[in-house]
Amino acid sequence: MSNYLLTAEPILEGFAQKFKGIELFEITDRAMVSIAIPKGGKNALENQLKQEYQLVLPYIGQWLSSNVEHTQLLRLQDDLCFVVFDYTADRAVEKIAEKITNAYLSDQSDSWVMLRLSGVKSCEALARICPIDLHPTVFRAGSVARTQMEHMGVIIVCEAKDEYTLMALRSYAKSFLHSIVISINNITV
Repeated sequence: MSNYLLTAEPILEGFAQKFKGIELFEITDRAMVSIAIPKGGKNALENQLKQEYQLVLPYIGQWLSSNVEHTQLLRLQDDLCFVVFDYTADRAVEKIAEKITNAYLSDQSDSWVMLRLSGVKSCEALARICPIDLHPTVFRAGSVARTQMEHMGVIIVCEAKDEYTLMALRSYAKSFLHSIVISINNITV
């Protein structure tokens, strides 16, 4: 019997680069699970979120965080949200299912690439390729949106002023990174 061991590899090989006024790196230590809210199950889900994470269900277009495993709850539409948390092992759904039992869960961790973009010029770099208004008075800390950059579907999270988490489907990872790096180079050269 063979004794093979499979290990996960970051899709962008742990990319990290500093530019003038901007830092960009791949996030490799977070899991992502979608939570589909059953019809009529919103109150039950909110009760479990309060009990297990000390969170309420955020408004659509907002995210909230909990100190429990550095958890973020991103809400993009009425009946769907994502929970993003510190976790590098397999079975992310089972980890959430220990606390959330009255929703439909799906592991999205390997389906998305996550990048962290930060620095004083980060908003300027994003403005070149993102069609939504990212001005800090409009898209402030705690905001989340599903949009597109270039031709790719993206989730953008404003963590703090000049600090963003960007998520794109894994199949677009290299093109996504390329478009962001080109945009950064266009403003820092």
